[in-house]
Amino acid sequence: MKFAFATYDNQFARNLPFEASYAVAYGLPMEAAWKALTIDAAEIFGVADQTGSLEKGKSADLFLSDGDPLEMRTQVRMMFIRGKNVSLENRQTQLYKKYLARP
Repeated sequence: MKFAFATYDNQFARNLPFEASYAVAYGLPMEAAWKALTIDAAEIFGVADQTGSLEKGKSADLFLSDGDPLEMRTQVRMMFIRGKNVSLENRQTQLYKKYLARP
């Protein structure tokens, strides 16, 4: 059965990997979780011709991490949206650097 992990508001999109990891912890095969996050989701939403897998002519959003992306402790190190490098800097990372450097 084809299914997708989804969120219905942008503020919760960051939780999708955690939802997938919970499903894997309860027995969903890892490959099925990845398909539900990528190609199966694209097929269900009718955009598989544009996104959902790495193929010539499709929009490519990629990220590089320091571990398994479904593990909570893994950090995203680089992100590319439509082939362009996206800054991961935000207010939280700025504050972290500011207070880490204090005497």
